[in-house]
Amino acid sequence: MGMSPKNVMNVAEKLYSAGFISYPRTETTRYDPNGFDARAMLRDHCNNPEWGRSASYLLRSRKSGKPPLRGKDAGDHPPITPLKSATRDQVGGGAAWRVYEFVVRNFLGSLHNDLLFTRTTASLALPNSSEADFELELVTVDSLGFADACRWVLRDIGATTSPGHKGNDDFIQEGQRLQITKASIEERKTRPPRFIQEHELIRLMDSNRIGTDASMAVHVSNIVDRGYVMLCDETGQPIRPPGPPGKRKNLPRQIGRYMIPTPLGSSLLGLFDHDATASNVDSPAMLSHPS
Repeated sequence: MGMSPKNVMNVAEKLYSAGFISYPRTETTRYDPNGFDARAMLRDHCNNPEWGRSASYLLRSRKSGKPPLRGKDAGDHPPITPLKSATRDQVGGGAAWRVYEFVVRNFLGSLHNDLLFTRTTASLALPNSSEADFELELVTVDSLGFADACRWVLRDIGATTSPGHKGNDDFIQEGQRLQITKASIEERKTRPPRFIQEHELIRLMDSNRIGTDASMAVHVSNIVDRGYVMLCDETGQPIRPPGPPGKRKNLPRQIGRYMIPTPLGSSLLGLFDHDATASNVDSPAMLSHPS
């Protein structure tokens, strides 16, 4: 969504106050099998211009109003769900719409079946070679499942063909000989691991039980606000501060929110004698954009 975790939480709380979504500060992901009526909620979204088709399909395919029995019950508030169907204009557009749409699409995805796909890997070997020298991969979607509502998942798995497309028929076959059309030699150097992103840090905090769902976003924001790291996109450019909607239509979209340690952050690690010493070396991406 191109937003900091703290900003997402702030926007979610405003959406909750306005009656668009349920209480966002929760760690529960399991629906109440007795008190949650999935069909009643789906009916409200069937006419939505953005995801009405997905909601209508779920309403037709789900014979029972009971939700799927998956997720965890943390004993606090119910999972985050939309409380009513709304359009971009009704929500207010901008950040509010991005968060609201994400909540709705995740809710619809949680009621779907699993995403099924086939990953085919071809190993290519040069003549007189005993081992594979190259690999070619094809990801074919067999059943969209929850990706019908959450289309970004297809990009995450590297899907190359859509359901119904017989991609394997056009794929190379075992034992097939291919003609080399071009050969060249390139000299490159290995690159260090990329810097961590904000959402990845929150995932690590959650897996190591550092903070709660309500406090983790604040901890990450404090690291940035206190100057221990700077936020950059995947090209190494600093993240632009948010501005009024419609004022930056000519600027390219920034992808990624990578946390790059500053000299202050590196020095702070030194005070604690951290064994994984951070350096002042810029990100490889930033080296192509010297200040």
